[in-house]
Amino acid sequence: MVLRFILICLVVVVLASLFQGLFFLMRAGRDNRAKLVFALSMRIGLSLFLFVLLLLGWRQGWWMPHSIV
Repeated sequence: MVLRFILICLVVVVLASLFQGLFFLMRAGRDNRAKLVFALSMRIGLSLFLFVLLLLGWRQGWWMPHSIV
């Protein structure tokens, strides 16, 4: 239950970072470039962390994807 909450929060934060990057992309300007790069870098880092957390949770047996085998 706790892992599910953490995963959902991470997905929401990744989406928020993506939309923040879109906002800075739409407002073109020199001062927004650094903010755009930071927002998209944060999204990439959080996405990688989410992927590693999913793999770790699956490997540890904290959750099972589905059993279609």
